[in-house]
Amino acid sequence: MNGYAGTRASLLLAFLQVWMCRFRRIDDRCLAAMRICLACVLLWDIHRGWVLADDWLAMQAYDQWPLPFGQQAPALSLRVALALLGTATVALLVGWHSRWTVFVVWFGACSYQYASRYTIDYHDALVCQLLLWSLVLPIGRRWSIDALRQRAPGRWPAWLSSTAALGLLAMICWIYLTTFISKDGPAWWSQGHAVRLAVADRAVARPLGMWCVQHLPDQWFRLLTWGALLVEILVPVLVLTARDRCRNVAALLVAGLHLSMWLLMDLGAFPLAMMGVAAVLYLPRARTITAAQRSDATAWVARIWVARLLTGLLAINLLLAIDDERQFRWPVEPDTALARWLRRGHTFLAAEPVWAM
Repeated sequence: MNGYAGTRASLLLAFLQVWMCRFRRIDDRCLAAMRICLACVLLWDIHRGWVLADDWLAMQAYDQWPLPFGQQAPALSLRVALALLGTATVALLVGWHSRWTVFVVWFGACSYQYASRYTIDYHDALVCQLLLWSLVLPIGRRWSIDALRQRAPGRWPAWLSSTAALGLLAMICWIYLTTFISKDGPAWWSQGHAVRLAVADRAVARPLGMWCVQHLPDQWFRLLTWGALLVEILVPVLVLTARDRCRNVAALLVAGLHLSMWLLMDLGAFPLAMMGVAAVLYLPRARTITAAQRSDATAWVARIWVARLLTGLLAINLLLAIDDERQFRWPVEPDTALARWLRRGHTFLAAEPVWAM
């Protein structure tokens, strides 16, 4: 009996190992497409911050500039900070020293969304999380200046890149799963008019969306509402199958959902951020060697302490997300300094335990 149980355990372990190897596959060109999408989203946000710099302090309810320097001219200080972040973002966009610029852009994006946390939306958190998991993935190996110059791209330890690829794809599945679960009201299920209410919102209305609200029957909007729910539950299921065709169908569903949202509603840079998600899910038939499996003997290899620091950062990201949910469900009374610092860390990293987009 013990031998039979051991055999079953070995088979299960072998199955999980094969599944994980297939699940964490990401094509280099798809990573490059995600890099370009995220850089464009950040440039969009930087432009918006530049235009609103004079009113930014009031919008964020700050009585003074949040940094110790630049107190005399806060609008100028904000524009200088945005210009520096924009320079790094352009470098990431074109893939110039992308192994290092992604760190600068990630830290700048987290800092900006933390400082602007009272006026941001989910696309800011999404960008920060995608950049975090991309820190140790070869996002500059294709479609970049580094690739044109045939620079040794550098690589992190295989176990770290594999973990990051696994975490990135698992996060995408979690986003759609929790988004589906959070939509439990009658507007989504029994009544089916959630999409109609969203499209009719004048704050985000587009001409095409308003035309649809005025001319299309309610039955169409019920189908759109239930179709959106179906897409949101199908995406994680298809990705978790770890099959090429299922992954590609999931990528097309994500792209179709958010392109249709962009046509009907003015959601800023959010649909473009989700195009980066769709890109990283896609697996071309003629693939390059995937990020989690590629190995270059001549490439730079990270020092072990750097790899351990980044592993700790990824682990802290997950722990802060779990702790934020704990504080929401079982708040600490009285509120302690440690709990406040944990909330600040969660906000800075955009470690969302539950996504409700």
